[in-house]
Amino acid sequence: PRAERAGLSFTARRAMQRVDESSGWKPAESLEQTAARDPDEAVEKQLKAAGGLKEQGNVAFKAGGFDMALAMYDGAIDCLSGATAQQAADARVVLLQNKALCLLKLDRAEEAAKTCSAALYIAPDSTKALHRRAMALEAQGILEL
Repeated sequence: PRAERAGLSFTARRAMQRVDESSGWKPAESLEQTAARDPDEAVEKQLKAAGGLKEQGNVAFKAGGFDMALAMYDGAIDCLSGATAQQAADARVVLLQNKALCLLKLDRAEEAAKTCSAALYIAPDSTKALHRRAMALEAQGILEL
């Protein structure tokens, strides 16, 4: 029913639905309508859904489930699509850094480097993204540390 969520992954759509249900969101109002009425409320919903997926990703990562963690981080990133607030940008950087570490653990160094570059585009002074990109470049044999 919510057309603006059509492009989101299943994981992101489900997380947004849980936030909607827990906050008493009315199905007659789309996220787009909420954003038009109250942009801060829309961003808060996106942040809450993304935060839940990030925590699930963290649990999976600690248990060694790197593929599952990667899916959770991707879903969380999807939840933040279209959000422009600084809080959303900060959350997106953290999620990209976590995603990059999963990719490194899965021996997908080239993707990890690109993911870190995306984080650095948002936050050029992110030392964690710089460090992980250097690790990815080293894994590819492009850089020696």
